[in-house]
Amino acid sequence: MKKSKFYVLISLLIVVLLFSVSALCNQCGIITPATTDTTAETATEKTDVGESKESASDETTDQTEETTDQTEETSATDQSSGNEAPAIKLEIYEGPTYSAGDDICFYRVKAVVTGKPAPTVKFSRDDSSGAWGTKKAQVNIHRGETYKLTATAKNSEGEATASKTLTWGCNSNPVINSITLSSATIEINKIYNVTANATDPDGDTLTYKWTTSGGTINDDSTNPMKWTTPGSAGSYTITLKVTDGKGGEATQSKDVSVETAVVNLDVPKVNTEGGYIEQGGKINTGGGLFAGDSAAGSGYIGNRAVRGYISFDITGLNGKTIDQATLTFNINSIYGVPPATFGGMWVGVVDWGAEALVLSDFDLPQVGIQLFNMTGGGNITCTTATLKTQLQSAINGGKSRFQIMISHPGMPSSFNNTWDGWSYLQAGVNLNINYH
Repeated sequence: MKKSKFYVLISLLIVVLLFSVSALCNQCGIITPATTDTTAETATEKTDVGESKESASDETTDQTEETTDQTEETSATDQSSGNEAPAIKLEIYEGPTYSAGDDICFYRVKAVVTGKPAPTVKFSRDDSSGAWGTKKAQVNIHRGETYKLTATAKNSEGEATASKTLTWGCNSNPVINSITLSSATIEINKIYNVTANATDPDGDTLTYKWTTSGGTINDDSTNPMKWTTPGSAGSYTITLKVTDGKGGEATQSKDVSVETAVVNLDVPKVNTEGGYIEQGGKINTGGGLFAGDSAAGSGYIGNRAVRGYISFDITGLNGKTIDQATLTFNINSIYGVPPATFGGMWVGVVDWGAEALVLSDFDLPQVGIQLFNMTGGGNITCTTATLKTQLQSAINGGKSRFQIMISHPGMPSSFNNTWDGWSYLQAGVNLNINYH
């Protein structure tokens, strides 16, 4: 019985427990949806955050991969930056420049080059032979020439070329070949033509500009021009500048000696101081000249040498300069037969002063001017430099006379007691000079 009651009690407790559980379950059924939603929402939020983290991680991964790619590309570029193919261009840095000494027009050209490793440059032509460096060249162009300059740049990555065509581009300076005057002797207060010989290598038209340190120019732009010399003797400079209208020019000067006017003069004679002398015998004062030997009679001893003399008055030539002197003898008569033993006839300079001859003047020392063989009939002309210098010496020495003696240098006589020789009147002897 007691056992049955125990079972009944157990059964009741189980029922109560079931009802309690049922009630509890009902409450859970009401709360569970909200909890579930919250849980789901929380789970969703957690998923989003996870996705965000995953997305952020993916972006970071992408950025890392992109950075890695860029780094790899940069690294590749860095690795290839030392291997750049060459590039080249040509530039004229000087010229065209004209060189008159060579008559050439030259250019200086430089190569502007890039590339790694540094390219080497080779020019097709360099007339400087490398004087300006490895990347520069000089090309000399002659008239009418055209040249295409080529340069090649080369390195391990390849090569490149550039070219430039060069032609004659220079303007040549004119050339003044000479400046000449219309007379060799230039005198004061006279007009002379002054002519320039000037050329232009390029055929350009030339313009002239004359100047002078003295005197006047009628038109300083003409060629030839007319120059009126100054009134004072001296050295003057004529200067010419020639231009071609393109920047080319040339200048040349000429020094000119301007002298006082040249005067032509027959030097006057002093007849009373001339004549001839028989050696140790007789004097013929104021008469003609005779060179030969004598015959006895009329006061002459005979078979003696005879010398002739003539005196010129040079007082008016004081301070003058002799430009030219000519002494002529026109024969009056040939006496007898002058023998070959006379040895011709000497013309010489002597000095007995401004007075009449005396017997001792026969032996005056002389400066020989010229020896004539006398085979031409007796007319003689003397123009030697010695004549001019001796006359100038007498003038510079302040002398009033210039005196001449004629004589034969050989045997004194033919010893046939006849007059043999050459006779001249004083009027037939003439000293003509030009002086200034």
